[in-house]
Amino acid sequence: MDLLIKNNVIKQTRLIVDIGTYRTKVLEVRYEAKNIHILSAKSFESTAGGEMNFADIARRVRGVSGGSGQKNVVVILPAGLTENRVASFKNIKETELCKAVENESFRKVSPATHEIDYAYLGKRDEQGDTVRYCLMAAVAKSVDNEIVSEFQTCGMKVISVVTSVYAGINLSGLFFDDYEHPNRLMADFGRDSMRLSAISDGVAVYTRVIALGRASYEDALFNAQDDAGRPEISEALEKVGCKPMLTPHSRYFEKLDEMLYFDIVKSVNTNIIGELSRVLDLCETNEIPITKIYFTGRPIFGFEKAAAENLGTECEIVDFRGVMEKEGRDYVICFDAETDREFANAVGMAISPYTI
Repeated sequence: MDLLIKNNVIKQTRLIVDIGTYRTKVLEVRYEAKNIHILSAKSFESTAGGEMNFADIARRVRGVSGGSGQKNVVVILPAGLTENRVASFKNIKETELCKAVENESFRKVSPATHEIDYAYLGKRDEQGDTVRYCLMAAVAKSVDNEIVSEFQTCGMKVISVVTSVYAGINLSGLFFDDYEHPNRLMADFGRDSMRLSAISDGVAVYTRVIALGRASYEDALFNAQDDAGRPEISEALEKVGCKPMLTPHSRYFEKLDEMLYFDIVKSVNTNIIGELSRVLDLCETNEIPITKIYFTGRPIFGFEKAAAENLGTECEIVDFRGVMEKEGRDYVICFDAETDREFANAVGMAISPYTI
């Protein structure tokens, strides 16, 4: 955590705005001494008329945040609007990282068209070498400028624009005391994709985006039958998911064909778990055996249990419902407002030193 917070110097409030392809989450966060207070947690649909509009999002953020005066905002962008990769550097000083990152190639990205930045993730000793890891990220200048402009029009100052991958990496730090699982995978289950970050001894060493998510189930089910609409399908995925024996579910299948539903859910599960398995194998090959997966976002009901059974790896959904406070390494995060699993990435940015 930031040194000034440790020394009880800064007392400030920030808005963390996590823009997802499905929903936008807004946290109002107060920093005071070694405490981080989540004062409010609100969310709304990200699209109006089927398209994401930053002017509309900024107006709605202003509406749900309330209060007067200019607000400082950290915006988290969905993976589809950013390019990310973890870069590693052997045996160089931390002070030399900036120059080293500038010389790194970054696919599909040009300094003329993109804002390019990096965050230092930490170092590991690997076979006698000191390896430092950085998350490189880029966003199109047109997107960055539009976000800053639209929020400014609504009386809010954007102090940082970050990628959701980085937010998920930060979140892993909240589980620093999970000593049994120093090597873990953070898996953010989004609408259109899943963002994966492999953490080894507290350092993110690999990240990847899988083009499978909640919409993979919804689209397959919607296209396979005529009677059920997307609201019925979404409710079944949320309440029944992939575990037919856990919930009395007859009412969810008045329009939706039950046998077809479970066949399709099983097929999509197999595809997603197969991708997870490949990532676990890659980490194992690189001597980073993953022993636990933390899921954030909105996996369908029961998915984490299905993943654990098939992968032989412990799985947990990060959910802050009912949590009053949780200790970090040198701070305490206090949940003064009710939050749930959809706010996990926003919480990840709330505890980042780069947020201050």
